[in-house]
Amino acid sequence: MPRCPQCGGSIDFDDDFCFACGAIITPSEPPPPRHRSSRPPRRPRSHHEGHAAAGAHAGAAGYEGYPRSSDPYYNDYPDEPRVTRIERRPPSRKSTTPPPQRSEGGGGKAIAAVIVAIIVILLLLAALQMGLLPWLSEQGDDLDLPTSPFYREYPEGAEFKFDRTVVVSTLDSLRSRQSGEFSYTVKIAQPMDINDGSVFVQDTLNISTRTTPTEGTPDITTQWNNMLIWEDSITSGSDSITVNFHVQTVTKDWIGEYDLDGSISGTVDEINETWKNRYNSDEWYVDIDTDGELDPEDDIDGDGQWDYRIEPTNPDIRQLSAELTEGKTNVFDKLKAIYEYLISDEILDYETIRGGGLPKACTQTLDERKGDCDDYSILFISLARAADIPGRLSLGLLYDPDNDDWIGHGWAEVYVPIKSGGALLGTVDVVNKQFMLRDPYRVTDWIDTGTDIIYNGEYVNNLDFYYYSFTYRGPGKKVSDEYETQLYRPIGDKIRVELSEAERTGQPGGESDTEYGFLPGFEGIAVIVAITFMLGMFYYNDKVRKLK
Repeated sequence: MPRCPQCGGSIDFDDDFCFACGAIITPSEPPPPRHRSSRPPRRPRSHHEGHAAAGAHAGAAGYEGYPRSSDPYYNDYPDEPRVTRIERRPPSRKSTTPPPQRSEGGGGKAIAAVIVAIIVILLLLAALQMGLLPWLSEQGDDLDLPTSPFYREYPEGAEFKFDRTVVVSTLDSLRSRQSGEFSYTVKIAQPMDINDGSVFVQDTLNISTRTTPTEGTPDITTQWNNMLIWEDSITSGSDSITVNFHVQTVTKDWIGEYDLDGSISGTVDEINETWKNRYNSDEWYVDIDTDGELDPEDDIDGDGQWDYRIEPTNPDIRQLSAELTEGKTNVFDKLKAIYEYLISDEILDYETIRGGGLPKACTQTLDERKGDCDDYSILFISLARAADIPGRLSLGLLYDPDNDDWIGHGWAEVYVPIKSGGALLGTVDVVNKQFMLRDPYRVTDWIDTGTDIIYNGEYVNNLDFYYYSFTYRGPGKKVSDEYETQLYRPIGDKIRVELSEAERTGQPGGESDTEYGFLPGFEGIAVIVAITFMLGMFYYNDKVRKLK
C-alpha cells in the first residue's frame, strides 16, 4: 500500500494529498485488479473513521470475524457490495498548500540583506544630517529639532531686558534672636559696550536702578569696567536693590568670518609689547583670608612663596605648555593645541557650583582635573601666558534660553596677531567648548585689567574687587541674588558653527571630516561594513557551491 513520502502515513493511489500531514501527493497508477483466490473473505475497510498517522485501519460494523484486507477498495466476494468511498474534505486545521520548504543558502542571503540595510541606514543618516536637518532648522524656531553633534547654531544676535535683585536681610527678622545693627556693601557690575573693531559685540542700551547707588552711576557709553556700589546699614528687616539692564549682543565667529587658522596667524614675536607686559605674568595671588599675609593655607605648593591663581611661571605649567605647543610656530596653532588638551575627556570635568568664594589656582585645577568655568579659564590663560601669548579673564553672565535662566560665568580672551597686520582679541570658553567664538547669550560686566585698582584709598586686585560683591559687618545676615528676564529676542538668521573633531569626540588633535561635518567615525564604520559584507558573500557562495 502506498505511503506518504512526507510523514509515512497510509494513502490511497488516487489521493491528492495526505490526510495526516496535508502533503501534496504526486498521482500514480493504481495496481491491476486481483484474481479470485480460495482465501476466506476479508473484511473491507471503512473510511468513516479516517486514516491514522501510522496507517492503522478502523473496522466497520457487520464485518466482525473477517480478516482485514490491505486493500480498502476491493473485496474478493462478488455477492458482497463494493465498499463505497466517502469523499471528505481535509481537516480544517490542515492547509492544502504545501508546507514551506527550507531555502538552501538562506543564511547567506539574510546576512547580505542585513548588511545592505546597514549601508542604506548609514547613507540615509548622512543625507539627513547634510540635507534634511539643515533644511528643517531653517523653517523656524518652532521646530523642536535635536541638537546636532556636528555643528551648533546661534542667532546672529540677541536682545535682553532683565532685572538683577539683591536682597539683604537680618537674621533676627528670620530665625535668630540676635539683633543689632549691621552694615553691608553690595557691588553690582554693569555691562559695558564692547567693540572688536568691526562691530559692537555688546551694546548696552539702558541701565536703571530703583535705589540710587552710594557710589557709581549708570553709564551706557563706557567701554570699560564700571561698578555700582550700595553701602548702608540696617537693624532689622531687609533691604532690596534692583537694577534693570537692557543689552544687545551679536554672535562673533572669528574662524568663520576671517577664515582664521595657522596660515594667517602671526607668531609670538609679532605680539604687541604692551599686551605682553600687562597679560603675560603671574597674577592674582592666593590670600584666602584677605589679610595681606602669607598664611599656610595660602601656600598651595608648600615652598614658602606666594602662589598665584594665574601662574605661568609655575614649573609644571611651563612644562605642560611647552609640551602642548611643541612644533607649533604660530599663535593660533599654539592656542588651539592648549584648548583641545583642556576639552579632552581626560582633563575636563566640569563642576557647576563652587559653593562661593574665589576660584582655584591653576595648579589646583590641573592636579584635581576638576573645576568650574572660572577655574578652567584661569588654567587656559596660565598655559597661554607660559607660551608668551597674552590672555585675560572676562566675567559676566550667561543666558540659558531653554530654561530662561541666568548664571554667573567666566571665559578667556586671547590676543592673536595677524600676518598681514593688526590683531584680534578672540573668546575661548573651555567648559562650553567654544574656540574663537563668542555666542550671543553672554553678557560681559567685568574684564581683567591686569593691574590693581584703588578702592577706599587702598590698592586692591581688580579681580578680588569683582568677586567680593557682597561684604558685611554685624551679627548676622542673609543675602539672595536673583535674575528675572523681561525680554529675550533672537535677532537675525541663524549662524552655523561647525564643531571640530576634538569638540565632537573629546580627543585632542585632528580636524573635522568635511565642510559640513559627517558621521563620527564613518570611515571606520564603512570599513567594518565592507568586510562584513564580503564575509557574508563568501559564506553565501560556499553554501551554494556545496548544494550543487
